[in-house]
Amino acid sequence: PARVQESDFSPPHSAISCLAVVRQGAMTPPSTPVELEGKRLVVEAGDRLHDYALKHGLTNRLTTVVSQEVALREVAEGRQDCALVCRMPALYFIERRGWTNLVLANSPLFTDEYCYAVPKGHSALLAQLSEGVNLLAARGEHRRIHDKWLGPYRHSPPSWRVVLRYLAMVVVPLMGVLGISLFWSWSLRRKVESQTKELRALVKE
Repeated sequence: PARVQESDFSPPHSAISCLAVVRQGAMTPPSTPVELEGKRLVVEAGDRLHDYALKHGLTNRLTTVVSQEVALREVAEGRQDCALVCRMPALYFIERRGWTNLVLANSPLFTDEYCYAVPKGHSALLAQLSEGVNLLAARGEHRRIHDKWLGPYRHSPPSWRVVLRYLAMVVVPLMGVLGISLFWSWSLRRKVESQTKELRALVKE
């Protein structure tokens, strides 16, 4: 609401999930303000997630940096516990920088609608922007641009290769254990049968 005093906004053009990112194996990514308490948090200064941290009183161990990319680096390199970022930029920077040790929360802290903003009172500029967005949408260009730049970072179900790989990681060890168990059972049975024959031979003597 405070930003409405300084800017005028266009209708929303997209919705973006805002969430927590942590190092793999360090902890379960928080998804509520309570779960964020006591963590070393890092956030882009002045960002919507900075407002979120301030609103929920998460200032005790809060660090601000110049961008979401820097926030992610702070966590990837172990200087902070948790970065508060937007999903799409996080996925982009993780892929670009190769930060494979970072894990995104499955549940967002919140989802925000994104708009274009102009200085308060610049209604002509805002109308021009809104008209341009509406024309792009009518021609299908808005969808094409969205799919080109944001499509690769949408959440999608795993491919069959990924499913088979994870199944192999579970099934192969289980098959190994089963095989060892069967071999042990067979060996034990053979040993019992051998000893039984020896005992019968002794009884006959």
